[in-house]
Amino acid sequence: MRGTGDGTWAMDKHWFNFMLYEKELNRAIEGHKIKALCAYSIARINLKNIFDVGIRHRSSLVKQAETWETLNSGHFTKDTI
Repeated sequence: MRGTGDGTWAMDKHWFNFMLYEKELNRAIEGHKIKALCAYSIARINLKNIFDVGIRHRSSLVKQAETWETLNSGHFTKDTI
């Protein structure tokens, strides 16, 4: 199964609850053959939100200077930011 969603709508007053939802969703799909693609608007996301997303996703695909990089959740620690 595959799913996709856009988390941009939650970036303002709903962000904390949305991150709780993301955590529970990850628990629910773990161990199942499910791929999820989550999109966020680069124009609206700040560094804290990027960190929040990074630690809650197994991996992240990031485009920087016309180059795509894959980051795993281990990249998002206090020591690396």
